[in-house]
Amino acid sequence: LLAPLVNLLALPLAALLVPLGLLKLLLGGVLAPLVEALARALLALAQAASQGPLLRWGEVSPPGFALYYLALLPPFLVLRGLFPWRKALLLATLPVLAGLAAGWPKPLDLWALDVGQGDALLARLGGAEVLVDGGRPEQGEKVVRALRALGVEALEVLVATHPDADHHGGLLKVAEEVPIGLALLSPAFPKEHPLVQALQSRKVPILFPGTGTRLRVGKGSLEVLWPPGPQADDNQGGLVLLLDFVGPKALLLADVPGEVEERLTPPQVAVVKVSHHGSRTGTDEDLLERTRPQVALIGVGRNPHGHPHPEVLERLDQHGVRVYRTDQNGAVRVLFGYAW
Repeated sequence: LLAPLVNLLALPLAALLVPLGLLKLLLGGVLAPLVEALARALLALAQAASQGPLLRWGEVSPPGFALYYLALLPPFLVLRGLFPWRKALLLATLPVLAGLAAGWPKPLDLWALDVGQGDALLARLGGAEVLVDGGRPEQGEKVVRALRALGVEALEVLVATHPDADHHGGLLKVAEEVPIGLALLSPAFPKEHPLVQALQSRKVPILFPGTGTRLRVGKGSLEVLWPPGPQADDNQGGLVLLLDFVGPKALLLADVPGEVEERLTPPQVAVVKVSHHGSRTGTDEDLLERTRPQVALIGVGRNPHGHPHPEVLERLDQHGVRVYRTDQNGAVRVLFGYAW
Protein backbone atom coordinates (compact mmCIF):
# COMPACT_ATOMS: atom_id res chain seq x y z
CA LEU A 1 0.00 0.00 0.00
CA LEU A 2 2.93 2.37 0.56
CA ALA A 3 4.52 1.72 -2.84
CA PRO A 4 3.26 4.84 -4.66
CA LEU A 5 4.42 7.11 -1.83
CA VAL A 6 7.74 5.32 -1.43
CA ASN A 7 8.42 5.60 -5.15
CA LEU A 8 8.19 9.38 -4.86
CA LEU A 9 11.25 9.19 -2.59
CA ALA A 10 12.97 6.34 -4.40
CA LEU A 11 12.85 7.76 -7.94
CA PRO A 12 15.12 10.76 -7.22
CA LEU A 13 17.68 8.43 -5.61
CA ALA A 14 17.56 6.11 -8.61
CA ALA A 15 17.81 9.06 -10.99
CA LEU A 16 21.01 10.17 -9.25
CA LEU A 17 22.48 6.69 -9.06
CA VAL A 18 22.31 5.99 -12.81
CA PRO A 19 24.52 8.88 -14.03
CA LEU A 20 26.78 8.78 -10.97
CA GLY A 21 27.28 5.06 -11.47
CA LEU A 22 28.37 5.66 -15.07
CA LEU A 23 30.73 8.45 -13.97
CA LYS A 24 32.19 6.17 -11.31
CA LEU A 25 33.16 3.71 -14.05
CA LEU A 26 35.14 6.49 -15.70
CA LEU A 27 36.57 8.25 -12.63
CA GLY A 28 37.24 5.21 -10.47
CA GLY A 29 37.08 5.47 -6.70
CA VAL A 30 36.53 9.23 -6.48
CA LEU A 31 32.76 8.88 -6.53
CA ALA A 32 32.62 5.55 -4.76
CA PRO A 33 31.62 6.91 -1.30
CA LEU A 34 28.77 8.99 -2.75
CA VAL A 35 27.47 6.17 -4.94
CA GLU A 36 27.61 3.72 -2.06
CA ALA A 37 25.80 6.13 0.27
CA LEU A 38 22.99 6.66 -2.25
CA ALA A 39 22.73 2.93 -2.93
CA ARG A 40 22.52 2.17 0.79
CA ALA A 41 19.85 4.85 1.20
CA LEU A 42 17.78 3.31 -1.59
CA LEU A 43 18.09 -0.17 -0.08
CA ALA A 44 17.23 1.13 3.39
CA LEU A 45 14.13 2.84 1.99
CA ALA A 46 13.02 -0.37 0.29
CA GLN A 47 13.64 -2.37 3.46
CA ALA A 48 11.66 0.06 5.61
CA ALA A 49 8.77 0.18 3.13
CA SER A 50 8.61 -3.61 2.96
CA GLN A 51 7.51 -3.64 6.61
CA GLY A 52 4.43 -1.58 5.78
CA PRO A 53 0.86 -2.83 5.32
CA LEU A 54 0.24 -5.25 2.48
CA LEU A 55 -2.47 -5.23 -0.15
CA ARG A 56 -4.43 -8.27 0.98
CA TRP A 57 -6.88 -8.74 -1.89
CA GLY A 58 -6.23 -10.02 -5.38
CA GLU A 59 -2.72 -10.93 -6.49
CA VAL A 60 0.34 -9.09 -7.75
CA SER A 61 -0.27 -9.22 -11.49
CA PRO A 62 -0.84 -6.71 -14.31
CA PRO A 63 -4.63 -6.64 -13.70
CA GLY A 64 -3.96 -6.22 -9.97
CA PHE A 65 -1.70 -3.23 -10.56
CA ALA A 66 -4.26 -1.70 -12.94
CA LEU A 67 -7.05 -2.02 -10.38
CA TYR A 68 -4.82 -0.58 -7.65
CA TYR A 69 -4.03 2.58 -9.58
CA LEU A 70 -7.60 2.94 -10.80
CA ALA A 71 -8.64 3.02 -7.15
CA LEU A 72 -6.08 5.77 -6.48
CA LEU A 73 -7.12 7.91 -9.44
CA PRO A 74 -10.42 9.39 -8.08
CA PRO A 75 -8.83 10.64 -4.78
CA PHE A 76 -5.98 12.12 -6.81
CA LEU A 77 -8.50 14.00 -8.98
CA VAL A 78 -10.15 15.32 -5.79
CA LEU A 79 -6.81 16.68 -4.57
CA ARG A 80 -6.44 18.44 -7.92
CA GLY A 81 -9.87 19.99 -7.48
CA LEU A 82 -11.27 18.17 -10.50
CA PHE A 83 -13.76 15.87 -8.75
CA PRO A 84 -16.11 15.93 -5.71
CA TRP A 85 -15.26 13.63 -2.79
CA ARG A 86 -18.58 11.75 -2.79
CA LYS A 87 -18.27 10.66 -6.41
CA ALA A 88 -14.56 9.91 -5.94
CA LEU A 89 -15.24 7.51 -3.06
CA LEU A 90 -17.94 5.76 -5.07
CA LEU A 91 -15.66 5.32 -8.09
CA ALA A 92 -12.72 4.20 -5.92
CA THR A 93 -14.78 1.35 -4.45
CA LEU A 94 -15.45 -0.18 -7.88
CA PRO A 95 -11.82 -1.33 -8.50
CA VAL A 96 -11.68 -2.56 -4.89
CA LEU A 97 -14.77 -4.70 -5.46
CA ALA A 98 -13.33 -5.96 -8.74
CA GLY A 99 -10.14 -6.93 -6.92
CA LEU A 100 -12.13 -8.83 -4.31
CA ALA A 101 -14.04 -10.62 -7.06
CA ALA A 102 -10.73 -11.52 -8.73
CA GLY A 103 -9.86 -13.60 -5.65
CA TRP A 104 -12.64 -16.02 -6.59
CA PRO A 105 -12.58 -18.78 -7.77
CA LYS A 106 -9.79 -20.13 -5.59
CA PRO A 107 -6.54 -21.16 -7.32
CA LEU A 108 -5.14 -24.67 -7.54
CA ASP A 109 -1.42 -24.05 -7.63
CA LEU A 110 1.97 -24.92 -6.20
CA TRP A 111 4.52 -22.28 -5.24
CA ALA A 112 8.21 -23.06 -4.75
CA LEU A 113 9.19 -20.11 -2.55
CA ASP A 114 12.70 -18.68 -2.82
CA VAL A 115 14.37 -19.38 0.52
CA GLY A 116 17.93 -19.82 -0.71
CA GLN A 117 19.49 -23.21 -0.06
CA GLY A 118 16.39 -24.86 1.34
CA ASP A 119 12.82 -25.89 0.61
CA ALA A 120 9.51 -24.10 1.15
CA LEU A 121 6.49 -25.05 -0.95
CA LEU A 122 2.97 -23.68 -0.71
CA ALA A 123 0.15 -25.76 -2.18
CA ARG A 124 -3.19 -23.99 -2.61
CA LEU A 125 -5.87 -26.59 -3.09
CA GLY A 126 -8.98 -24.59 -3.85
CA GLY A 127 -9.60 -22.72 -0.60
CA ALA A 128 -7.23 -24.60 1.71
CA GLU A 129 -3.47 -24.21 1.91
CA VAL A 130 -0.63 -26.59 2.75
CA LEU A 131 2.89 -25.33 3.55
CA VAL A 132 5.62 -27.94 3.12
CA ASP A 133 8.84 -26.87 4.88
CA GLY A 134 9.99 -23.31 5.49
CA GLY A 135 13.69 -22.94 4.74
CA ARG A 136 16.30 -21.95 7.32
CA PRO A 137 15.44 -20.07 10.55
CA GLU A 138 16.50 -16.71 9.08
CA GLN A 139 13.99 -17.23 6.25
CA GLY A 140 10.97 -17.54 8.55
CA GLU A 141 9.91 -13.88 8.35
CA LYS A 142 10.27 -13.97 4.57
CA VAL A 143 8.03 -17.03 4.36
CA VAL A 144 5.40 -15.40 6.60
CA ARG A 145 5.34 -12.28 4.42
CA ALA A 146 5.10 -14.41 1.28
CA LEU A 147 2.06 -16.18 2.74
CA ARG A 148 0.42 -12.86 3.55
CA ALA A 149 1.21 -11.44 0.13
CA LEU A 150 -0.52 -14.46 -1.43
CA GLY A 151 -3.57 -13.93 0.74
CA VAL A 152 -3.00 -16.95 3.00
CA GLU A 153 -4.70 -16.13 6.30
CA ALA A 154 -4.30 -19.61 7.81
CA LEU A 155 -2.82 -22.99 6.94
CA GLU A 156 -4.97 -26.07 6.81
CA VAL A 157 -1.85 -28.24 7.08
CA LEU A 158 1.79 -27.49 7.91
CA VAL A 159 4.36 -30.15 6.96
CA ALA A 160 7.93 -30.52 8.19
CA THR A 161 9.46 -33.24 6.05
CA HIS A 162 12.50 -33.87 8.26
CA PRO A 163 14.61 -32.18 10.98
CA ASP A 164 17.26 -30.55 8.73
CA ALA A 165 17.46 -26.82 9.48
CA ASP A 166 17.11 -25.82 5.81
CA HIS A 167 13.66 -27.42 5.79
CA HIS A 168 12.09 -26.88 9.21
CA GLY A 169 13.94 -23.77 10.49
CA GLY A 170 11.60 -21.11 9.09
CA LEU A 171 8.53 -22.99 10.33
CA LEU A 172 9.21 -21.80 13.88
CA LYS A 173 8.31 -18.26 12.79
CA VAL A 174 5.36 -19.52 10.76
CA ALA A 175 4.03 -21.34 13.84
CA GLU A 176 4.21 -18.07 15.79
CA GLU A 177 2.47 -15.90 13.22
CA VAL A 178 0.02 -18.06 11.22
CA PRO A 179 -2.95 -20.11 12.49
CA ILE A 180 -2.45 -23.82 11.70
CA GLY A 181 -5.12 -26.52 11.60
CA LEU A 182 -2.88 -29.59 11.63
CA ALA A 183 0.87 -30.29 11.59
CA LEU A 184 2.41 -33.33 9.89
CA LEU A 185 5.94 -34.03 11.09
CA SER A 186 8.38 -36.71 10.03
CA PRO A 187 8.78 -39.50 12.60
CA ALA A 188 12.45 -38.42 12.69
CA PHE A 189 11.47 -35.41 14.87
CA PRO A 190 12.13 -36.09 18.56
CA LYS A 191 9.39 -35.09 20.99
CA GLU A 192 11.65 -32.45 22.58
CA HIS A 193 12.42 -30.75 19.24
CA PRO A 194 11.85 -26.94 19.30
CA LEU A 195 9.33 -27.13 16.44
CA VAL A 196 7.31 -29.80 18.25
CA GLN A 197 7.31 -27.69 21.41
CA ALA A 198 6.35 -24.54 19.49
CA LEU A 199 3.39 -26.29 17.88
CA GLN A 200 2.31 -27.82 21.17
CA SER A 201 2.45 -24.40 22.85
CA ARG A 202 0.06 -23.11 20.17
CA LYS A 203 -2.18 -26.18 20.72
CA VAL A 204 -1.75 -27.30 17.11
CA PRO A 205 -2.64 -31.00 16.62
CA ILE A 206 0.46 -32.95 15.52
CA LEU A 207 0.66 -36.20 13.56
CA PHE A 208 3.77 -38.24 12.79
CA PRO A 209 2.36 -39.97 9.71
CA GLY A 210 3.62 -42.93 7.74
CA THR A 211 3.01 -44.51 4.36
CA GLY A 212 -0.67 -44.56 3.43
CA THR A 213 -1.77 -41.51 5.43
CA ARG A 214 -4.21 -39.57 3.24
CA LEU A 215 -5.96 -36.28 3.94
CA ARG A 216 -8.66 -34.45 2.05
CA VAL A 217 -7.55 -30.79 1.82
CA GLY A 218 -9.81 -28.24 0.14
CA LYS A 219 -10.73 -29.55 -3.31
CA GLY A 220 -7.64 -31.79 -3.45
CA SER A 221 -5.78 -34.24 -1.26
CA LEU A 222 -2.45 -35.04 0.34
CA GLU A 223 -0.98 -38.55 0.62
CA VAL A 224 2.15 -39.69 2.44
CA LEU A 225 4.15 -42.20 0.37
CA TRP A 226 7.09 -42.54 2.77
CA PRO A 227 8.30 -43.47 5.42
CA PRO A 228 6.63 -46.69 6.60
CA GLY A 229 8.05 -46.02 10.08
CA PRO A 230 10.98 -44.43 11.94
CA GLN A 231 14.26 -44.54 9.96
CA ALA A 232 17.86 -44.44 11.15
CA ASP A 233 18.78 -41.44 8.99
CA ASP A 234 16.91 -38.11 8.90
CA ASN A 235 16.99 -37.94 5.10
CA GLN A 236 15.72 -41.51 4.78
CA GLY A 237 12.96 -40.66 7.24
CA GLY A 238 11.79 -37.63 5.26
CA LEU A 239 8.13 -37.36 4.35
CA VAL A 240 7.51 -37.97 0.64
CA LEU A 241 4.20 -36.40 -0.35
CA LEU A 242 1.83 -36.80 -3.27
CA LEU A 243 -0.38 -33.73 -3.75
CA ASP A 244 -3.50 -34.11 -5.89
CA PHE A 245 -4.66 -30.84 -7.48
CA VAL A 246 -8.04 -32.21 -8.58
CA GLY A 247 -6.44 -34.42 -11.24
CA PRO A 248 -2.86 -33.22 -11.86
CA LYS A 249 -0.44 -34.42 -9.20
CA ALA A 250 2.84 -33.25 -7.67
CA LEU A 251 5.47 -35.48 -6.07
CA LEU A 252 7.53 -33.85 -3.30
CA LEU A 253 10.66 -35.88 -2.54
CA ALA A 254 12.08 -34.00 0.48
CA ASP A 255 15.76 -35.08 0.74
CA VAL A 256 15.27 -38.82 0.33
CA PRO A 257 18.13 -40.77 -1.34
CA GLY A 258 17.91 -43.15 -4.30
CA GLU A 259 17.39 -46.26 -2.20
CA VAL A 260 14.16 -44.75 -0.85
CA GLU A 261 13.00 -43.72 -4.34
CA GLU A 262 13.35 -47.36 -5.43
CA ARG A 263 10.76 -48.37 -2.84
CA LEU A 264 8.20 -45.72 -3.80
CA THR A 265 5.19 -46.53 -5.98
CA PRO A 266 4.04 -43.11 -7.22
CA PRO A 267 1.71 -42.60 -10.17
CA GLN A 268 2.50 -40.37 -13.13
CA VAL A 269 2.73 -36.76 -12.01
CA ALA A 270 2.76 -33.31 -13.58
CA VAL A 271 5.39 -31.90 -11.20
CA VAL A 272 8.27 -33.32 -9.19
CA LYS A 273 10.10 -31.44 -6.45
CA VAL A 274 13.54 -32.97 -6.90
CA SER A 275 15.23 -34.66 -3.99
CA HIS A 276 17.83 -32.91 -1.82
CA HIS A 277 18.13 -29.70 -3.88
CA GLY A 278 19.36 -31.65 -6.90
CA SER A 279 21.84 -33.96 -5.19
CA ARG A 280 23.22 -36.70 -7.46
CA THR A 281 21.94 -39.32 -4.99
CA GLY A 282 18.29 -38.64 -5.83
CA THR A 283 15.72 -38.10 -8.60
CA ASP A 284 17.13 -41.09 -10.44
CA GLU A 285 16.45 -42.45 -13.91
CA ASP A 286 13.99 -45.10 -12.79
CA LEU A 287 11.85 -42.63 -10.83
CA LEU A 288 11.62 -40.26 -13.79
CA GLU A 289 10.70 -43.15 -16.07
CA ARG A 290 7.85 -44.18 -13.76
CA THR A 291 6.46 -40.73 -12.94
CA ARG A 292 7.05 -38.90 -16.28
CA PRO A 293 6.85 -35.36 -14.86
CA GLN A 294 6.56 -32.31 -17.09
CA VAL A 295 8.03 -29.81 -14.60
CA ALA A 296 10.82 -30.14 -12.02
CA LEU A 297 11.18 -27.68 -9.12
CA ILE A 298 14.54 -27.25 -7.37
CA GLY A 299 14.81 -25.26 -4.14
CA VAL A 300 18.44 -24.19 -4.15
CA GLY A 301 20.73 -21.27 -3.35
CA ARG A 302 24.45 -20.61 -3.11
CA ASN A 303 25.97 -23.76 -1.63
CA PRO A 304 29.30 -25.65 -1.36
CA HIS A 305 27.76 -29.00 -2.38
CA GLY A 306 27.42 -28.44 -6.12
CA HIS A 307 23.62 -28.53 -6.01
CA PRO A 308 21.98 -29.10 -8.39
CA HIS A 309 24.36 -31.74 -9.72
CA PRO A 310 24.97 -31.74 -13.50
CA GLU A 311 24.00 -35.44 -13.70
CA VAL A 312 20.55 -34.67 -12.27
CA LEU A 313 20.04 -31.76 -14.67
CA GLU A 314 21.11 -33.98 -17.56
CA ARG A 315 18.67 -36.73 -16.54
CA LEU A 316 15.83 -34.23 -16.35
CA ASP A 317 16.76 -32.79 -19.74
CA GLN A 318 16.87 -36.23 -21.34
CA HIS A 319 13.33 -36.89 -20.11
CA GLY A 320 12.10 -33.56 -21.51
CA VAL A 321 11.36 -32.12 -18.07
CA ARG A 322 11.27 -28.32 -17.76
CA VAL A 323 13.48 -27.29 -14.84
CA TYR A 324 12.80 -24.26 -12.64
CA ARG A 325 15.36 -23.33 -9.96
CA THR A 326 14.72 -20.80 -7.23
CA ASP A 327 18.31 -19.53 -7.45
CA GLN A 328 17.73 -18.56 -11.09
CA ASN A 329 13.96 -18.04 -11.33
CA GLY A 330 13.08 -16.82 -7.84
CA ALA A 331 9.73 -18.00 -6.55
CA VAL A 332 8.06 -20.33 -9.06
CA ARG A 333 4.32 -20.81 -9.51
CA VAL A 334 2.81 -23.86 -11.19
CA LEU A 335 -0.85 -23.18 -11.91
CA PHE A 336 -3.19 -26.15 -12.25
CA GLY A 337 -6.48 -24.27 -12.57
CA TYR A 338 -9.23 -22.84 -10.40
CA ALA A 339 -11.78 -24.38 -8.07
CA TRP A 340 -15.33 -23.03 -7.95
